[in-house]
Amino acid sequence: RPPAPFPDVPGGDPAARWPKRAQPSIYRARYANKRTLRIRTAGTRRAMRDPRTILITGASSGIGEALAVEYARHDVFLALSGRDPARLEEVRLRCRNKGAMLDARVIDVTDAEAMAAWIAEIEAKRPLDLVIANAGVSAGTGGGMERAAQARRVLAINVDGVMNTVLPAIE
Repeated sequence: RPPAPFPDVPGGDPAARWPKRAQPSIYRARYANKRTLRIRTAGTRRAMRDPRTILITGASSGIGEALAVEYARHDVFLALSGRDPARLEEVRLRCRNKGAMLDARVIDVTDAEAMAAWIAEIEAKRPLDLVIANAGVSAGTGGGMERAAQARRVLAINVDGVMNTVLPAIE
């Protein structure tokens, strides 16, 4: 009797238990590659516990600044972006003093092309282990309603900025 094609699944073939509308071929392909996936993700698990190449947007102040300083150490490469050149330079120096290697840039996260080019440049130097899309703003209303232009700017930074950071990093 030949061995079951899926030894970990009772009955051998999970497709036998699936309804017709399901796509067992996708399951088979995923399951067949599970061992390969485990091998490929072994480095990913290390990267998640101990990231060595980290990209942080919004690193010139607040949470982004705190994360950059926290992750900074001698074996870490930090790619930092922010809006305020003076504050970003202060963060860069603090991280450099802790031994981190750095690439700090003033980039507008709403500029998709600039973000994609910067992320590709970083990826060409070293693969990213961790991306923190932290850039964001809030707008005070001063007791009144937000103007449409103000709401669009907040959304452009807080939503589009995340997409402009994450999508080039995962492609």
